Amino acid sequence: MSRKFSFSLFLILILLATSGTTRAEMQPARKLRAGLPPYEVLAAVLTTNQTAVASQSVPPAGDAVSPAAADSLATPYLTWLADPDARLREETILTGADRQIYAVRNLGNQLELSQGAVDFGVRYLHTPVLLITGNTDSLAIHLFRMGYEELDPAVRKDLDHLHLPLSSGAMPAAKGKNDQPPPDPAEEERRAIEANVDYQVQQAVARYQDRVKSGRLVVVGGIVDITNAYGRGAGRLLIINVNNVTDLEKLRRLRLMTRLSQATVAAAIGRQRPMAPIPTPPPKPPPKRKRKR
Repeated sequence: MSRKFSFSLFLILILLATSGTTRAEMQPARKLRAGLPPYEVLAAVLTTNQTAVASQSVPPAGDAVSPAAADSLATPYLTWLADPDARLREETILTGADRQIYAVRNLGNQLELSQGAVDFGVRYLHTPVLLITGNTDSLAIHLFRMGYEELDPAVRKDLDHLHLPLSSGAMPAAKGKNDQPPPDPAEEERRAIEANVDYQVQQAVARYQDRVKSGRLVVVGGIVDITNAYGRGAGRLLIINVNNVTDLEKLRRLRLMTRLSQATVAAAIGRQRPMAPIPTPPPKPPPKRKRKR
């Protein structure tokens, strides 16, 4: 009996030791980028910075910066709340030595996760624009929609805040009634990204309503179309919300848009996908003249 009992206990211990890792083993592991050890990454960073320093005129160490220069550096052009996706680069939003961006990033470009940092940009740096962007192919939105129970608690805590913007009440109604098929997953994810941006803009307008009402701040919501899901070019920034205005025609009539060219407004304003051009009918042949007899 003792030998059978020992063998049974051994089997139970093996099952207990392996059962906890079964679910984890089913999760695909992300592979490290081949050929980029940490020292090479650091070398690339320092080399890039050295090139940037050498290309600009820097005052000698210890020289005082003029008040005008200090003031221009202290007031960036805009506060940018974005997802930490590495494909989102500041130079695609704004370029120029004096056109600086105060960038704040978190999972799902959520105001609640970075209230202090965004407050600093709006209320202390006095940026006139708060730009909140989502992006296509968003890993944060995808994880939230597909399930993120296997992630670490800290990551789950950040993604939990997406329940409000992406709840059924906050999401726009899906097109399709009765027997019509539901939208495809890519369309649903695009709508979720838009709904999240609209929610974050709504929260920001309420939080900074004093500055918005006085005209000292404009809250702009946009989508950075990494995958060309909207058909207007990969990397295009689409403006879909300004101070809670989301209707396409109302957006186009905003005073903010009056100085933009018609081509820019057509390409960058609104969340609609460009419709296929209507084929032009062939010109009708000129009527034949009747010969006089």
